[in-house]
Amino acid sequence: MGNIFLTADLHIGEAQTPNTHSFLRPKPTAAMVDDLVDQCHRLITPADTLIIVGDVGITLGDLATCSRLPDCEKILILGDKEYASKHFTQEEFMLENERLGIFTTVTRHSITRIAGREYFLSHKPRDCINPDHPAICGHVHGIWRSAKLPSGQPIINVGLDAWSGGIVTEEFIAHQYNAITKDYYDSDCFPSEWKRNVLT
Repeated sequence: MGNIFLTADLHIGEAQTPNTHSFLRPKPTAAMVDDLVDQCHRLITPADTLIIVGDVGITLGDLATCSRLPDCEKILILGDKEYASKHFTQEEFMLENERLGIFTTVTRHSITRIAGREYFLSHKPRDCINPDHPAICGHVHGIWRSAKLPSGQPIINVGLDAWSGGIVTEEFIAHQYNAITKDYYDSDCFPSEWKRNVLT
């Protein structure tokens, strides 16, 4: 069995420059997708698995861009761009994926073993509140890379913007998990743990 690589929030076909959307991208979307495809071809072998955690493209035609990805098992965790699109139904998306033969598995949520540990995968962070597993999400673009769920379990954002356009490796998922759970950082590292300074 090969390695697992992850990404999310490609937003293929979105017409924007780096600063014209609710999230700031370091490059226009088309350039970031081109860079991602090139990186995938450098790193991914046919024995590997690529998991995209939602929001592939804007229109049904944008799915064809994923045909440029390397030959490997490709899994899609549906994002709101797939299950709540203004341009197509989820059924139409599934039929187009089947016609193009891109994703071998398409699902709304998944529990997947990554770097020896089971993670709950879902596009939106709010759908990941599961005390039994750490989580992997997309959706929040570059707002944050890693955080803690209410249970204290890590949640890791694998979005394209969060990682400067790159795919996320199993090794980096393991690193982020350890950084959160093994006190690599002080107790005030995460905003939810910041203590309010009150002047008296």
